[in-house]
Amino acid sequence: MARQGRSPEPAEFAEPAECPSARRALRLACAWIPLLLLFVPLALAGRSRAEMPEAPDGHPGLGFERDARELAKYLRKPPKKDRKFLESWAELPGDVQVLWNEYLRDVRKAKLFLVLDEKAGDPTLAELFDAWRAAAADLPAALADDQPHAELLARLHVDLRFRWRAELYGGFALERQELMAGLAVLNGMNDGFVVLGDSEAQEISARVDLAAARLRSMLLDLDALSKAGGKGPGSPTEDRIAALLSAARDVDAGARTRRLAAFEAKLEQTRERLVETLFVGPLARELEVALLRREASIQDAAAIAKELRPFLPEMPEGAEPPEEIAEMKKSHRYAYANRLAVEGLARDPLSAELAYSAGLATDFAYDPRVTRPWFDRFLAIRGIRAHDERTSRSLGRPLDSWELHALDEVQGSRLSLPR
Repeated sequence: MARQGRSPEPAEFAEPAECPSARRALRLACAWIPLLLLFVPLALAGRSRAEMPEAPDGHPGLGFERDARELAKYLRKPPKKDRKFLESWAELPGDVQVLWNEYLRDVRKAKLFLVLDEKAGDPTLAELFDAWRAAAADLPAALADDQPHAELLARLHVDLRFRWRAELYGGFALERQELMAGLAVLNGMNDGFVVLGDSEAQEISARVDLAAARLRSMLLDLDALSKAGGKGPGSPTEDRIAALLSAARDVDAGARTRRLAAFEAKLEQTRERLVETLFVGPLARELEVALLRREASIQDAAAIAKELRPFLPEMPEGAEPPEEIAEMKKSHRYAYANRLAVEGLARDPLSAELAYSAGLATDFAYDPRVTRPWFDRFLAIRGIRAHDERTSRSLGRPLDSWELHALDEVQGSRLSLPR
């Protein structure tokens, strides 16, 4: 009887002949694939952490992803390749100030300060810009025939570069304060007693990046306007000056109003075209949400600071508070003030008044180890470091009563028990 065997399988289902080298390759692949899946994400994460985050203008920045501990460690010992960027941020306000000083020299040379009333001391750019704004608010009066500097004011009014510089100057102080205060508070985690929560550190990092980006764009705008010379785009023309004076001096009040409105609308259109060729305007449009958010945070914190003052007996408003506050126990007043201060600092961690108020509120019941971080943050925001006398001297003014008190608290050696 013939031996029965398995019926032959179709060719497509037949097992291939064994190949030892193929089997070894398969085993190696099965062993290495899990390891690759494990290490590739780690390598990518390492690469992203090694690269500096970007500020809003595309330059290297601090970003907003590091927590307070990571940020303090990074600032304490930054990678060598990042040091030049960190140092350049602290130099930005000075670089912009150099261009303002050059413009101040040009203003004096052009005798533009003649529009100011004579007074003691050297006139400033802020005073010149304020004088122009006051004149712009009532052009018929400022440009009347009997005004001695009417033509010079008209020249300033139609000088679109002057107008744009006035806008830039108005924002310069805020951006300088934001950048320097933010860096000082972040570095205060290493060189002082400053303590920050993760959300506070991330908020300050983002605001430092925002201020640095704005200052870099200001630097570019001022440099471009300076290099354009006296006959560059937006410079005043005799035709515009004559048209403005004619409209402002029209004896018919209705016609004067219509002519000035039409003149201003056309001038504004020209100004907008000029701004589009520069840097601050386009960047501000891209950052509109971030700028509005920052403004809202600062305003919210200011409102909380105003609400808090009557609860602190050390404040003028707290010396004679409303009756319902005066009837509260002192400990309750300080506790409520502390809660408000912490709430406000969560919205604006760079509020000097709220940092000082938090120090006052906790000083009533707590040890200096609790109060010092608040007072040291206040000093950092004001540009004062307890370990460096040069920072106090660089202010160019005597320290005020809050600064003296905070400095004494930070430098003091008392370790009293809670009262």
